[in-house]
Amino acid sequence: MQIRPYQETDRPFLRTLYLASRKAAFGWRDTSNYQLEDFDGATLGEAIWVAEDGGALLGFVSVYREDNFIHNLYVDPHQPPRGVGSALLHAAQATFTATGSLKCLVKNEKALAFYRKHGWRIISTGNDGEEDYYLMHSPARYPFPAASGIPRSVSRQNSNALRLTPAPSQQTPLQPAQAYTWVPAKAPSPLPTA
Repeated sequence: MQIRPYQETDRPFLRTLYLASRKAAFGWRDTSNYQLEDFDGATLGEAIWVAEDGGALLGFVSVYREDNFIHNLYVDPHQPPRGVGSALLHAAQATFTATGSLKCLVKNEKALAFYRKHGWRIISTGNDGEEDYYLMHSPARYPFPAASGIPRSVSRQNSNALRLTPAPSQQTPLQPAQAYTWVPAKAPSPLPTA
């Protein structure tokens, strides 16, 4: 799976994915007014990264870079769980220059569990005029590129190590516009015994 910058040719599929994902995630809402074009307004002025595997688009994350704010993270609801959301989240976090933030609707228990599993914590609650949400902050332990370079290793809660590495064509430290390849990390070699 590769995490790469958005291309305009991704728009038709991501519009469809955004619509289907929101309808699947927000079962308590009346989603009859949701439209394909909602994607355009929801991501306007944001950096977008896309998860792709063998030419198939699997999900996307959009970040308002000035505030290190994850505005959208959606995965194709027809795909089986395989780490797409985690890969997108880690790629977004790798671009943060300070603590990241996001809003998660209180009723979206699945998303809340996902972010908490990845170390995000609830800072406060709010209401957008329609629904209550949690304001969440990224894990404090996550290194910021401006201070220490892009992290090369991250680990999941379930102890399966994963590694974020540059795509084969990228040999310099990762920058926000570069592609990422999400690959399993190699297990460390055992220490020799005397």
